[in-house]
Amino acid sequence: MCNSVLYQIINVKETATWSHGFIRSTHLIGVYSTLFAFAVWFWVCF
Repeated sequence: MCNSVLYQIINVKETATWSHGFIRSTHLIGVYSTLFAFAVWFWVCF
């Protein structure tokens, strides 16, 4: 489960990277949500 969640986060990040307009408009939101999701994954799995 943990690996699939991490893979999902990476996949979402790659999708966002592909869309440059999306990155420009929601860059900070994307950074903080990625950090938050990783923190939750780390807390749940470790």
